[in-house]
Amino acid sequence: MSFLNAVTPWSATVQEDLQNSGILFELERSGYRYQIQNTGNSIWCVVRWPAGGSIAFRLAYGMNGIFDDPEITEENDGLLIKAATRLATYRINLTFPDSQRTVFRFTTTFNVRFSMLIPFWPRDIVPITEDGRVENTAGKIHALQEGGRSGQLFFSYTKPKTGSVFYFQNLSAMSPYCEMSETILTNSVGGSWPEIGFQFPVNKDKPIPANKDYVINDAFVFLSEELPEQDYDICQQYLDFLSAVYLMLPKPEIKYTDWINIAESALENLDHNKGCWRLVDGSPYLTAYLGDYKTPSEIMVQLAVLLPLREYLDWKGEEHRIYAELRDGLNIFYDDHLKTIVRWHPSLNDELDNSEEQKQVMVMDSWYLHHPLLNLARLALNGDKNAEKLFLDSIEYAMRVAHHFKYEWPVFYRMTTLEILKAETGPGKGGEKDVPGSYAHIMLMAWKITGEKRYLAEAAKAVKLLGGLAFDIFYQANNTAFTAAALVEMYKESNDDYYLKLSYCCLAGVFRNVHIWDCGYGYGKHFPSFFAVYPLKDAPYTAAYEELEVYAALSY
Repeated sequence: MSFLNAVTPWSATVQEDLQNSGILFELERSGYRYQIQNTGNSIWCVVRWPAGGSIAFRLAYGMNGIFDDPEITEENDGLLIKAATRLATYRINLTFPDSQRTVFRFTTTFNVRFSMLIPFWPRDIVPITEDGRVENTAGKIHALQEGGRSGQLFFSYTKPKTGSVFYFQNLSAMSPYCEMSETILTNSVGGSWPEIGFQFPVNKDKPIPANKDYVINDAFVFLSEELPEQDYDICQQYLDFLSAVYLMLPKPEIKYTDWINIAESALENLDHNKGCWRLVDGSPYLTAYLGDYKTPSEIMVQLAVLLPLREYLDWKGEEHRIYAELRDGLNIFYDDHLKTIVRWHPSLNDELDNSEEQKQVMVMDSWYLHHPLLNLARLALNGDKNAEKLFLDSIEYAMRVAHHFKYEWPVFYRMTTLEILKAETGPGKGGEKDVPGSYAHIMLMAWKITGEKRYLAEAAKAVKLLGGLAFDIFYQANNTAFTAAALVEMYKESNDDYYLKLSYCCLAGVFRNVHIWDCGYGYGKHFPSFFAVYPLKDAPYTAAYEELEVYAALSY
């Protein structure tokens, strides 16, 4: 028995509507045909692939109105389409911004004739068949917008076999409309096959004013005859498309930032603000957050400051009291029984109140063991002998954990027994999938410190678990970025393309979780957000620490 895709009335009739409407204008670029059609309530650009297969892109939606015959003017790099209904006037610019690539851009502006609410708007991409039905087509969505991330959609049209499309919406252009209507652009690009694309944010509560132009669509569309199947082919094509569209995108003005002054001020504030510190057994330790005395001191926080502080002091040719204090406080985190560093300061275990999953004695979040080990290794390579000893004294435990879990780490486990406390990030989603990469990274560091080849062999075993994951390698942005760097090192050491391809998968995972648009509405208009990095796949926020670590990893 075959099943058809579920559709709504707004796509169910598109196929027939297009067949019953004439072609108003047609042009060809690089073997692709672009046909402009008016189906009454929508203006479409139907793109026909050289070897067959078609996709319709909705350039304008008439709401409850019917479009008059549009006025189409051919311009140097495309078309200008002027259209109108009894509700609004529309101006559509269809251009071809790069003659070396199969890409087009359509920008639609509308102006409503009277103040109105808009309770519904359909998505703007529908696959078309020659004789069949829209419901019987098939496609695979590789990437789409999650929350406030970039307005992207990357998919392959597989039935009939047609090709792939990378669709990128310049969400920045819709900020004036969102500011006026008090709407948002999160989760606006995506959908479910066969109804996909951009869904313009509807204003059900606050009417937009008449006689004012608003951009309601600004899409860049890349077309390809390829149907990538392997994970690295999908990710490489995604990165190629994304890098190309980035060069075409309007970008916010670059403003000078005095990072040297910021660094000096940060160090001074860190030194003098009592909310950053607590005394434990007579020694100073950093708090995880300003004034957070409910959370015990943890090793990752100490090292997250200690390593960049060392790099900063080396750059300035200076020393600072804070560095010595933090360095001298590290040894307390080493557990002689387990022969490894632990997360929490052992004198503060009584403060672990079980209020969060990880706030328990000897409970470890898988990536939380590797991150401080990575920073210890980097300090060791910088000549810190105490850091080197802590790292090498802990590395065998990290390897024992890896072998126990067969390089597939859960989310939480008990350090003493290796009992799994939380196996998956969500039902059916598996554990922390980029942890094999962070483990491989510390194995590379161990090899650099000791010269022992067994660590390289460990790294090679671990990264095999990353194969086939494509974008899903990504669990946490900074760890995935460091994994990409480690894989490039493995490629340089072995000359095996497999590692280079895996590194592209890591980068694709990171860049899929980037905010490549400038939010100019609501509270977002008061701070820059272009190219912000989301720390987790489902995080609704950005985080400065993870962002800066991603930058550090990509500069590594």
